Amino acid sequence: MQTFRRTQFSLIRGIIAAPFSGVLVYILGQIFLPVWLSAIAGAAAAGALVYMAVFSENIYCELDDTGAFRFFRRGVLKNSFDLTVCRIGYRRKTEWGLFGNNDIRLHIIDGQNGETFLDVSPLGTARFNELFAAMEKHAAGETEVLNAGKQITGA
Repeated sequence: MQTFRRTQFSLIRGIIAAPFSGVLVYILGQIFLPVWLSAIAGAAAAGALVYMAVFSENIYCELDDTGAFRFFRRGVLKNSFDLTVCRIGYRRKTEWGLFGNNDIRLHIIDGQNGETFLDVSPLGTARFNELFAAMEKHAAGETEVLNAGKQITGA
């Protein structure tokens, strides 16, 4: 069985970015709000971002030799598929710039349950490519890549 977890870089980046975002909210909040209220807003923003980095993006995927694929979020099984009867694909959008981001959505088409889209962005591009290559070995039919590597420039 292979397990694909989010990268430590993703976790650390989220934890480090949270205080900076909180300070930014505090500074911008002072324009419109009293100091004490903008401080609360900044602390709330930082706390929310830390929560998202630590808990919300805590995902991992398991793939065994029989083609059984399982998707976990926060340690709880969310989806399970038999890839031998599924078609797979993905959509990846890359944003460049100071706060660049990769948005990766795994697309699984099961004849019985229909289509499912899974947000696997926290895995990172390299780890996702490993996962997808392993999944392709078990998938039925053709794989599909939607907007792969589309680059959007941002500041």
